[in-house]
Amino acid sequence: MLRIFRVDHKNELTIQDPRLMYIDVTKDTNIKQEYIKKKVPKIRDTTFPLYLENYVLWNENELIMKSIKNDDEITVAESELYKAFYGYYETRDVPVVAFYLNDEELEFLKSKNKARNIRYEFFDENEPGVGTSRWLLFPGRIDMGYHYVSTYGLIMQDIEEEPRMFYFTENDRLFCGTRSMSISTIEVKDILDCPQSQYDISEKVYNFDTHRDRAMYASKIDTEFLAKHLGVPLKFLDQTFMPE
Repeated sequence: MLRIFRVDHKNELTIQDPRLMYIDVTKDTNIKQEYIKKKVPKIRDTTFPLYLENYVLWNENELIMKSIKNDDEITVAESELYKAFYGYYETRDVPVVAFYLNDEELEFLKSKNKARNIRYEFFDENEPGVGTSRWLLFPGRIDMGYHYVSTYGLIMQDIEEEPRMFYFTENDRLFCGTRSMSISTIEVKDILDCPQSQYDISEKVYNFDTHRDRAMYASKIDTEFLAKHLGVPLKFLDQTFMPE
């Protein structure tokens, strides 16, 4: 559930969804101490937390998306809130990563860059223990042979900023992948900044392939159990999960 902390008012949002949980506070309330740092209850019969990692501070004039993971925040429109139901909504300014094997690839990637926040990462393919694996091109799951795509995804997990999208080149073509889709990629024309929400990433890159996208699949399972916990139908993309 997405917690909405209403500061000194009791207004309601235009959107109506059982996954929105209003909590009334005042400007003097220490929200982090009284709510965020408290132990989170679980969805019934699961180990899944009842509350999302994101929460919202609703002042009189703005909605501020926040996170239990850090102190960063971002002002959002009401129309953005539902996206938190489909995966984490990043509140930080996180880079995309462009992997390159040599200077020629680096120059190619730079020529394709339109991202404001990008990190170029050299990958040493001659390092001991480095191996390739099969990778796929979407749509169609086209077998592209062998490359370092799976390793790129693993490297992403160790980068402090926790980037979620990466780019690389092969044979003068530009490809994009995400942490949650492992060896699956798409071909693109330019390097662009990563969207803040997992929803937008999944839509942009894989058109909501919830079967293979680990992040979206996890949110789908959460929604299914939450419908039973709340005792109400809940919508997830084109599906509706019933309480029984």
